[in-house]
Amino acid sequence: MTTFKDQLNLANTNELNRLLADMKFGDFVRSMPVTLSKQAPVAGSTSNGNLTTIDVIHLPNDCKAACVLRACVRAGSTTGELTSIAHDTTPSTTDVAVTPNGDIAFNHGTDAVTDVDVVFVPQVGDIVQLTLPVVTGVMTLPAAMVAQGVLLLLDATVLAGTTLGPKIILAPVASTGLPATTKAQLTSNKSTVSFNNSTDAVTMATVTLLLAPAVSTFAKLGADAV
Repeated sequence: MTTFKDQLNLANTNELNRLLADMKFGDFVRSMPVTLSKQAPVAGSTSNGNLTTIDVIHLPNDCKAACVLRACVRAGSTTGELTSIAHDTTPSTTDVAVTPNGDIAFNHGTDAVTDVDVVFVPQVGDIVQLTLPVVTGVMTLPAAMVAQGVLLLLDATVLAGTTLGPKIILAPVASTGLPATTKAQLTSNKSTVSFNNSTDAVTMATVTLLLAPAVSTFAKLGADAV
């Protein structure tokens, strides 16, 4: 059996363009581990979708973090190597974490990081943006997107309601309760987006989601070549 990977290794110039396009080679390169040097984190805010108790490296939507492999602080109230903790966990002092919308987070109150080197693995996926109604604080996502697999809520902006504008993204939750004002979050099965209803009274919002890749590079490379 000749696999797609075998065909790439042959590097046949008559086939290479097609093979690279078929596997979305640009997406593949974007998914490789990233090294960022001398980064200056910014304060978390509604504009970047993060809590104000943290500082973040705000990453582009097509290169959000899945996990942090290493973070070494050059300057701040805390310096040296940080401990990478679980995704969606608010970092304590000397911790580094990935926020619910895929940014890289540091503790603001004690660490005050101003210069840091990080190595992280990007979260692979397809970006989609959609505008949908919100009913009693809940936006129901299209079944096709849920079936493909929602990975992250990258951002949420309220277009109609009492409190308009971008929201801070919280970790997905299993309960049916709604978040506090100015916040938005996925439910744990990632089929709906929840907004505050009592204060924000959202009726229409735009969300940007990261979905599981429609084309899996892992599966593609091992499949029969065509």
